[in-house]
Amino acid sequence: MSISCCPLASSGDCDEIAWSTERYCIARQEHICIECGKTIKVGETFHLIRQMMSAPKGKRWRIWKTCQTCAIMREQLSCEEGYYIGAMRDLLKEYYGIDYITGELVTTTAPYSTWYEEEVKRYKELGIEAI
Repeated sequence: MSISCCPLASSGDCDEIAWSTERYCIARQEHICIECGKTIKVGETFHLIRQMMSAPKGKRWRIWKTCQTCAIMREQLSCEEGYYIGAMRDLLKEYYGIDYITGELVTTTAPYSTWYEEEVKRYKELGIEAI
């Protein structure tokens, strides 16, 4: 299974992943889950993904931390092509009609651009750099 951080990966319009590793870790300090925004507390298991991105301006690191619940859900929702880091909330809204963070049933889905703006705002509130 492959991992992508960019919904545009198939079009070639995003940074290329030069190197990637993932593993489960036990938190030695608090972290924020990239998927749900929950605080990962000291002693809890979380999924860690590290990637070296090749960008036009040079290489840079991307690090994502996901709580165990979201990591399991993301694995179940992934397909042969992999999964997009940070997009599980949108996938659940689009395919199942539920916002798993708020628990609300969604009757219509917002355009991707609106969703992205909402997620960037949410990430800023959580102190996470937007994807």
